[in-house]
Amino acid sequence: MQETLNEVFRYNPRFLGFLFNQEVPQLRLDPEWLLAEAENFSNGEMVLIRVGLDLWNGTGGVRLWDIIEGLDVYNFQGVVSGLRHLRQLSDEEEGIVWRQPKMAYFPKGRRSHPTISDK
Repeated sequence: MQETLNEVFRYNPRFLGFLFNQEVPQLRLDPEWLLAEAENFSNGEMVLIRVGLDLWNGTGGVRLWDIIEGLDVYNFQGVVSGLRHLRQLSDEEEGIVWRQPKMAYFPKGRRSHPTISDK
């Protein structure tokens, strides 16, 4: 996930420090607090923050059109590159193999998404 987020924030690496604890792989604050602190950011910066939160734990609430319309060409490329990084092509018979990003933070009452093995 770190490599993915590095791609997403390649043109704004300071957002990694804004979102994440420097010592351990976790959010610096609850997502609601981070979004409140980011209120004065530009629209594009806010979209990037929300993309980071969505990738980390699904709490950013970013929509596809936010990414398409809200990001400049460089940050859009960073997000697409990060999403592409989540997908790993395998030379084996399986074809496409997806990386499984961990949902690192779950507020009380929130369940993780079911996996194929849960069904």
